[in-house]
Amino acid sequence: MKKIFLHIFLCIGFTAIAQNQPKVTAKADTTKIRIGEQINYEITVEQAETGVIFPELQLDSLGHIEVVESLNIDTLKNRLVKKYKLTSFDSGSYVIPKQSVFIWNQPYFTDSIRIDVATVAVDTLKQKMYPIKAIHKEPYTFDDFKSYLWWILGILALLAIILYFVLRKKKTPEEIIARIPPYQLALQQLKELDKKQLWQHNKIKEFYVELTEIVRNYIERELKVPALESTTDELIESITDFNSSGSLKLPKETVDKLQKLLKEADLVKFAKYKPLINEIELHRTDASIVVDEIKNTVPQISEDQLTEGTTGDQLVEVKKIVQKKKWSTKRIVITALLVFVLTFVTIVGVLVYKGIDFAKENIIGHQTKELLEGNWFTSTYGYPSVTLETPKILKSQKVEVPAHLKELIDQTAAFNYGSLIGNFYISVVTTHFTDQVETYSLDGAVEGALQNITAMGATITSTDKEEILINGKEALKVKADYIFNNPITKKDETGRLMIIISGSKEGSLAVSIGYGIDDEAGEKIADRIINSIKLGDEAVE
Repeated sequence: MKKIFLHIFLCIGFTAIAQNQPKVTAKADTTKIRIGEQINYEITVEQAETGVIFPELQLDSLGHIEVVESLNIDTLKNRLVKKYKLTSFDSGSYVIPKQSVFIWNQPYFTDSIRIDVATVAVDTLKQKMYPIKAIHKEPYTFDDFKSYLWWILGILALLAIILYFVLRKKKTPEEIIARIPPYQLALQQLKELDKKQLWQHNKIKEFYVELTEIVRNYIERELKVPALESTTDELIESITDFNSSGSLKLPKETVDKLQKLLKEADLVKFAKYKPLINEIELHRTDASIVVDEIKNTVPQISEDQLTEGTTGDQLVEVKKIVQKKKWSTKRIVITALLVFVLTFVTIVGVLVYKGIDFAKENIIGHQTKELLEGNWFTSTYGYPSVTLETPKILKSQKVEVPAHLKELIDQTAAFNYGSLIGNFYISVVTTHFTDQVETYSLDGAVEGALQNITAMGATITSTDKEEILINGKEALKVKADYIFNNPITKKDETGRLMIIISGSKEGSLAVSIGYGIDDEAGEKIADRIINSIKLGDEAVE
């Protein structure tokens, strides 16, 4: 009796197991068509609602049967149905081979189906036969010359490089310094002296040596007097003579400051005087005042004034200097013009060759108002799946799970549109965990999402979290404001990031929408996307 009960129990158990096994079938609404007619081909999966990956149809290798359309997955009670529309333009008998459907990474195969394609009879009796027409040449369009565009850009770039090296003359450090205007060079050298912090490190003598050398060098280049070789008294006498002749109208207070600076610096150099900190700072300030005053009082000399009174070899040298300055200006203008032309041609080339849609998708981005008022699409992404409405279909991104996280993460999928540079973007990231994950923290997921935006170069300025329910499931709604330095405009831009995060120990998902903080259209787009979110458990290919 016990054996009978045992056999019955085992039979019931095996029957239950057999009933729970997934079942995969394939069928076509017809197996006989004429050329160009369509077949409704469908694959049905029973006893499996999750973890199902339908195939891209593997048809005959010669392409006799073609896929016209792959329809969305229909979810019925205990059953998933994937439909395809097929056709053929070659008469004959062909076989749709067995297809593989993966259910939780386990392959299941359908049966093959034979399709007969009949030709259409042509009635040649009722229609008059005409001779073959001559070849008609289409008019040329810009598309016919697209292939030459990159050659033209390459040639222009090569010409620009050649011109650069032809016009470019390698300069020695002395020539580079000589080309810098005296006033600009003096300011630059004074800033560099401040950065060295010589007197702060008790190198007072070295500080005064460099300070007076900067001032003397500036006076020599600006006033054309031998300031470096002259003593302090000789230099002051020369400047006084300039003032007396009317060539220089330097205030007496400035001359006195210069004289005091140089004389006290001489005493420091010969270890006869040790200035206090406030005196050192005053001398540094006086040096800047002297340089500024001389700059403001030196008259600008025109080319006619420069050549006036010069004869012979001196006149030739002066004209050479003037001509060299003119040629330098020409080189700058030519180089700037070449850069502008190349940039303009490149931009036009990209817009013409790739189209304005390509530029909007990958470079400049769509205007948010244009996105808000355009067509919207409802799509399902990732696993665990999330369905939402977006103004553009998100593009799948390749994501590799790091080796040290493979024990915890089974798979990760990412989909996005736009970028920070375009001041608008949408991102969906889903993650399916392994059995090793025992707990899941929404707050921890928020930190991870904020770290992603930080990794893009943004700085988070404020965050606000709110607990919400989506389809009865707990989720967090996060609003984060950030500052981002745009690499194109080189300006800081403020933005807002809206994040919806949901998950459990089985998996998690994050939907992120970023837009300008003052962008009303961007805010409306974010609200519409968030309100459309529906959470599910279906795996979507």
